[in-house]
Amino acid sequence: MELSDSHYWKVVRFFYVIFALMLAIAVITRDKPTYNLRNDLVVGCYGTNNGPSISLNSDGMKILQGEFPRIGFHLEASKTGIDLVSHAPLEAEMTPDGYRFRIQKRGLATISPFYKVINGRAYPTFDTAGSDGFQMLSSDGAVLNYQSVDPVFCEETLP
Repeated sequence: MELSDSHYWKVVRFFYVIFALMLAIAVITRDKPTYNLRNDLVVGCYGTNNGPSISLNSDGMKILQGEFPRIGFHLEASKTGIDLVSHAPLEAEMTPDGYRFRIQKRGLATISPFYKVINGRAYPTFDTAGSDGFQMLSSDGAVLNYQSVDPVFCEETLP
């Protein structure tokens, strides 16, 4: 028994449809990458050129700027990398003394991506240990690059 041309193409089309469905199911059900996102992975002192230092430890995030309150934080995986998420909506404003932080009245959190500098450009990263720090966006649109610095910059002085 011979297959006619039209019947042959129906069979080929049927197998293409089956292949496409199997491929779609494989893509949808594939395992998502998991990340070990513990806060202790990023504990340390971070500084930037034109703003206050930030200390991250088990008690939370401390912006070393006067009586600024300690804020909780956690790490989240986004589509592009690992983000530092503060538990308060922070805003950095430019003042004559550099950038100063304040907590906004509206909002829930501030998302600050970890980055890696490659060929002079900053890219989001999934590797907190190999990152060059995290970035915070200021109210004037400038990006504050916070990098790991010597812990002496985060020592709080007593009055």
